[in-house]
Amino acid sequence: METEIDKEMDFVITHAALQSQAATGSCSYE
Repeated sequence: METEIDKEMDFVITHAALQSQAATGSCSYE
């Protein structure tokens, strides 16, 4: 069972990964 902190960390890590993917994608297209 996940605690609130685990859920927050999962969200932060996922969000950061999506942001870095988006940044990398937009950079490669330019």
